Amino acid sequence: MTMRRYAVTLTIVIALLITAIAVATSGSRDMAQAADKTATATATATATPDSSKTSDSSTSDDDSTWGDSSSSSTDDSSSDDSEGSIGSNGSDNGGGTVLDGVGDTENVDAGNRLSSAKVLRQNVNDSEEEYTRYCFKDGIQSLNKGEASQFAVLGPDSGNGVEATNVRLDENHDNCVIAGFENGTDLKSYTVAAVEGGVVKNRDGQKNIADSVSLDNARSTNNRTSGPDLVRVKLSKNLNRAQFIFDENLEKGSGNAGDFGFYSKAGGYHTGSNVVSVYNKTVTVSFNTNDQVDTAQRFVVTGGAIQDASGTANVLGTTSGRTDAADLTSVSRDSSDTEYTYKFDENVDNLSASDFLLYTNDGTEIQADDITTDGDEVHASFSRDIEDYPKDIVLAAINSSDDSANGDNTSDSSDGDTPTIGAVSVRSSNVTRSGRTTGPDLVSVSKNADDRRITLTFDEKLDDGDNTTDASGIYLATSDNRLVEADRILSIDNKKVYVKADKTDIKSLVGVVIESGAVSDEAGNDNPLTTKVWGSGDVDNGSSSSLYSNSST
Repeated sequence: MTMRRYAVTLTIVIALLITAIAVATSGSRDMAQAADKTATATATATATPDSSKTSDSSTSDDDSTWGDSSSSSTDDSSSDDSEGSIGSNGSDNGGGTVLDGVGDTENVDAGNRLSSAKVLRQNVNDSEEEYTRYCFKDGIQSLNKGEASQFAVLGPDSGNGVEATNVRLDENHDNCVIAGFENGTDLKSYTVAAVEGGVVKNRDGQKNIADSVSLDNARSTNNRTSGPDLVRVKLSKNLNRAQFIFDENLEKGSGNAGDFGFYSKAGGYHTGSNVVSVYNKTVTVSFNTNDQVDTAQRFVVTGGAIQDASGTANVLGTTSGRTDAADLTSVSRDSSDTEYTYKFDENVDNLSASDFLLYTNDGTEIQADDITTDGDEVHASFSRDIEDYPKDIVLAAINSSDDSANGDNTSDSSDGDTPTIGAVSVRSSNVTRSGRTTGPDLVSVSKNADDRRITLTFDEKLDDGDNTTDASGIYLATSDNRLVEADRILSIDNKKVYVKADKTDIKSLVGVVIESGAVSDEAGNDNPLTTKVWGSGDVDNGSSSSLYSNSST
């Protein structure tokens, strides 16, 4: 009996060993196959965007202990990781003036133009490229892959952009291509996608016309600056900590606890005691026991508190939320570009001009020169130098007290009629609108065949100082699929450019293409590449008629 049981036991052990060897062999084979697939995917990264990657967690603590607090005062209710957005926002690895021409001018069909562009993939935590999908009105018959550099993204700074490094047909959309950009390129920081003429042909063999459209799935249009901007705060009441979450990855090691704080309901200001961690987009800050985060009404991060991976610092940022003290509710630009009205929810006083701030899209801080207080409104006057930059202003702020500079402040009461620290969007800023840049953006075109004149209307005042008549870079798209350069500029008046052209070309006009740098605003910002196409294709031989573009204005 003993030998029989031993034999049975031995048989079972041998069977288990054989099974284990089989499983190990199968696992090794599966791992090898997985490795082969990974190698293949890496080898074809320039052809197939990895749309399955997800962003890294932005928190270093258990999410179950964290609750959402108030959102950013810039009214950004959308998530950075929306559909089509993959991975974290990175820092730009280059940039400069791009697409300084219009590409091909013969056999270019005005109807074969861009219809949309969207950031597909951005994950700076790997070595793979970033991707944008460019879609055209017509189905694509062929693509010139050797002209990848004719695809670009740019804006909101009209003089800053980056060109694609490779391009391929989109196998899922017959009218689209996928453009690859160097890994680490912060595609989401741009506002416009552009392409020169002649890179694709439609099924009739006609080339695309040079064009630009607003860049979808970007973040630059939400009243953001080029640096890290505060978008929301999450709380851990148990740990008495707050997670300050920004719109891009942060430089590790940056952050001082005294630069992070909150206002209680009574209007008292409380600052952090320790920076626990800086991880991806999140700064976790702990507070002292007498500064309970669950009493917070509005969170504050001072300007220059942290930096992104490229070394760009943040501007003053706050979340929304009202206190019992005077709070900033809105800021609007008056009739003059140098006058702004700051509106509060109650009367204010004891203020200095230097308390009133404006921020440009590149993070430049501008202080007011003079103020006039009228109850719950303050009229702030700024240097005439900013008159040339109305489109660059994206944020306004009040930093009236020294609360944010006082690291040991644990006050739980307001300071009379002095308002709390607050920051709001400046809604009158055109650069915050989809597809706009800091340069002059074309908004409409009209023609008059009788006097051979075309009127180009932009969204801001133009530089007319040198009285130029040179129409270089201004092209007319004709019904026989050509781009013909205009004869000369008749005059530049405020936002309008009056162009003279051959009468035959005006009668056959179906659109206008303006290359980047053809005109500039009073601050010296150049226009971006832009196209306006008359949708119907009909031509009015009489008085002025409008041309409409597929671009959002």
